[in-house]
Amino acid sequence: MTGVHAGGGRTIAPMRLPKGCTRWLVVLVLALAACSGSGRPAGTRGPSPGGLPPASPSDLDSSPARPITLFYADHTTLLAYDLHTGKRRELAALPSADIAVSPDGRRYAYVRETSPAGSGPEGYRRPYIDVGSTSGGASHTAGPGRSPLFSPDGTRLAAITEDRGVSACAGVRSGRPAKGRCPSAERVVAYRTGRPAAPFSVVLGYNRWSLIGWSSTRRLVAGSLIQPRVYLGFPGASPQQQRPVSASPSEVWGVSPAAPLLLRVRGTRAALEPLPFGSPPPASAVHLSGALLGDGAWSPAGNTIVATAVHRHGTSVATTLVDIDVTSGRARTVPHSAGAEGQVVWDAGGRSFVYAQVDPRDRARLQAKLCTSHLVCHKLFGWGEGVQLLALR
Repeated sequence: MTGVHAGGGRTIAPMRLPKGCTRWLVVLVLALAACSGSGRPAGTRGPSPGGLPPASPSDLDSSPARPITLFYADHTTLLAYDLHTGKRRELAALPSADIAVSPDGRRYAYVRETSPAGSGPEGYRRPYIDVGSTSGGASHTAGPGRSPLFSPDGTRLAAITEDRGVSACAGVRSGRPAKGRCPSAERVVAYRTGRPAAPFSVVLGYNRWSLIGWSSTRRLVAGSLIQPRVYLGFPGASPQQQRPVSASPSEVWGVSPAAPLLLRVRGTRAALEPLPFGSPPPASAVHLSGALLGDGAWSPAGNTIVATAVHRHGTSVATTLVDIDVTSGRARTVPHSAGAEGQVVWDAGGRSFVYAQVDPRDRARLQAKLCTSHLVCHKLFGWGEGVQLLALR
């Protein structure tokens, strides 16, 4: 949702919490880059910032991208952009910007406030999640929760629910907040998207949570904001079945949707590490050449990560987009990606992705760029503010 480092994901809707404290540092760095104009403008030639090698001509493929629709939100309006005609179609006017679209682009979920008093100064009072079809028709209520997050196959929808009157510390095995009293408890739950009004399954018990990501269709990783620690659970898990992960939420950039792996980042060092289930490969280093890792996304097949790389040179800052091979840990710079801002979304087949970039002609605006998996990219459209890129189909 998910995590600039540390953690993928979006931080847009009320009460949506960051996946790690380091993310705020890099968000500030990205803002400085956008204001200073120190990144190399898209389309210029020369060495890549930070020493990351650009993709060579032999790596590139001029074949057209296969997806036909980009789903995105402009503030609280959900739209579909036709990649072939360039036409936009409004799908729904929604009550909040807490929106998610399934990886296959078939369903969307959004949060609505059900309290008669409306949202409070700190966010939702009584949020519920509704699910709709991008093909049209009426939406249905899934149940209480916020921060919706679809599983890789779109059949499950994770959410965070609050249990007022229950202390968050009740579910903590050890440790207490550093200061202050325990807030109301939260649980991570999962809904079956094809079953309206079906009861939810508890994934992770009482605590305060920040969702990190699904690892396969059955396992979910989230960070505790009380201890802090990272846990792995699954729909229907008991408190005893919650598995701790040996990392803090501020270090976990994201998890693979296809394998028991997480990407752990400590400053400019990054490594792929196994999760505590299955038969994962051993940990391996990711070579970022001194860059900080920002917002991005894992490919559906789990073989590639595309993310923003933040390069600092004294007081100047530059950003690019990098393509990381999960097997080797090798990172390549995506051509003409200076000013990359993240918001990476993949199509379900892993053939193409879209990301957001500072417009080189007007640095107060962003633009969406479509790339093939071989890093051949072109511009789609631009905007001023308030746009979330959500899914490709």
